[in-house]
Formats: sequence, structure tokens, C-alpha cells
Amino acid sequence: RRQRQMCIRDRYNDNSLNPLEMTLINEVREYLCRALSKLSEDDRHIFLGIVIHGKSLLELTKETRYKSHKTVKSHFEMSKKLLREELKSYFD
Repeated sequence: RRQRQMCIRDRYNDNSLNPLEMTLINEVREYLCRALSKLSEDDRHIFLGIVIHGKSLLELTKETRYKSHKTVKSHFEMSKKLLREELKSYFD
């Protein structure tokens, strides 16, 4: 889990930002990592696969234990709802 979080955090490092901007970005990353950690392994894989890597439902069906792209879509939708709820207080 730690390795995955570091990968997400390090993916968007930018040294051209001032210290306040970096602090705010790191805070957002921390909230996001905490929210993502509440998803199951498969749901996190599905969510990041679609959002970050642009994978299709069919691709993710082959990569997970789910047999139907409709099931993968359902898990993606549930993950979006959970993350929206988890991050709601931060972004309001």
C-alpha cells in the first residue's frame, strides 16, 4: 500500500511551485490518498485505471476478478460516489 501511495504522490511533483502552493498540493494529495485507501484493492484498481490510465471497462474486466464490464462499471460508479462523499468536506 505504501508503494502505491508514493507512486500517486510522486506522479505530479513540480519543483516550479512556491512553498505555499506545494503545501496546498501536498494537502490535497494526502486527502486523496486517504480517500483512495478506503476503496478495496479491485475498486482502487478500477478507479485509477479509468481516471489516470484511461483504460476501458473491457480492459479492466480482464484485469480484475469481475466477469462483466457492467460489474466493473458499477464498481467504478460506487467508487466515485464514495470518493465524492469522502472529499466533499474538503472541497466545500
